[in-house]
Amino acid sequence: MPTISVIVPVYKVEKYIHRCVDSILAQTFTDFELILVDDGSPDNCGAICDEYAKKDSRIKVIHKENGGLSSARNAGIDAAGGMYIMFCDSDDYVASDWCDQFLCNVSPSEDNYIFGGMNRSRISENKETITPPPVLYKHSWDISDYLSLQSQSILGYACNVLYYASVFRNHNLRFSEKVIVEDLPFNLVYLQYMKSLTYTGKAGYYYVQDDRETLSRKYYPESFRRWQEKYQVTLSFIDNTIPSEERERNRRTVATNYLYPFLRVLENTFDKRNTKTLCQKIRYNSKVVNSAEFQHCLYYANCGNEDPRIIYLLKKKNYLAVFILQEAYRLKHTILERSKRL
Repeated sequence: MPTISVIVPVYKVEKYIHRCVDSILAQTFTDFELILVDDGSPDNCGAICDEYAKKDSRIKVIHKENGGLSSARNAGIDAAGGMYIMFCDSDDYVASDWCDQFLCNVSPSEDNYIFGGMNRSRISENKETITPPPVLYKHSWDISDYLSLQSQSILGYACNVLYYASVFRNHNLRFSEKVIVEDLPFNLVYLQYMKSLTYTGKAGYYYVQDDRETLSRKYYPESFRRWQEKYQVTLSFIDNTIPSEERERNRRTVATNYLYPFLRVLENTFDKRNTKTLCQKIRYNSKVVNSAEFQHCLYYANCGNEDPRIIYLLKKKNYLAVFILQEAYRLKHTILERSKRL
């Protein structure tokens, strides 16, 4: 039995897969198996995976029909034979001591949620800029601190955690294949079986972002559903895990953190790449504003940085009035700009 099973879902990453796999094979810790899950990739990724398997006996390759990230990870979990499970996305890469960083913090009781830092790699015009994670001055926290760390973009991912395989097997834990957001819901379920959070003190994972569209520039038809799912599972986590005396404070913190993403959803609807009619867009945003999650967020969030008139109308579920008011703002701004040029 290998100590660690590293699972890498593979789909349309021909440009990146060599860097990813080579970085894992270069680990200073060698007692691992690498499970490459070809999720029906239409390019040469499947063949590349097979070539790697011929060269290194630690590599297993699974070829399957395309089912998405969760489906690929689940296929890897089913095939994993290690004591621990780690995940790496195939367009990212890791440091040579990535595995060692986690193993130094393993708990015999198997109830310790072990996470590492995540570097963000921005690649533009063949130049790489590395942004390290926030500095953490502690190495251990209570489970109730998870949401605070998640709000700082430190937790909430699957690729910076060492998972106990026994927890997966004993509780039949798998990634949901019915949701858009995979990592956060899975981690919040896994946390039910943990008693503490432990930080490795190092950042051995490199999350790569290149010149492709980022979240702020990309149109997401399912933008609201994405944030709605995250909000729902977070509230469920608060109700089921956080001590009763801390729940109100956590609800307010989470709502404040989600306020901007929810408001951004309303802007996303009017992206020029959305082909729906104006009336359809207004009706869609009205449904968003009337949703239980959006209203819950408005109720608990600190809205001090937002226009109080907009927030008032949103709380009254009157999106049409919000739309008219915002259009009036835009028209006024346009007139002022034109007058300056005259």
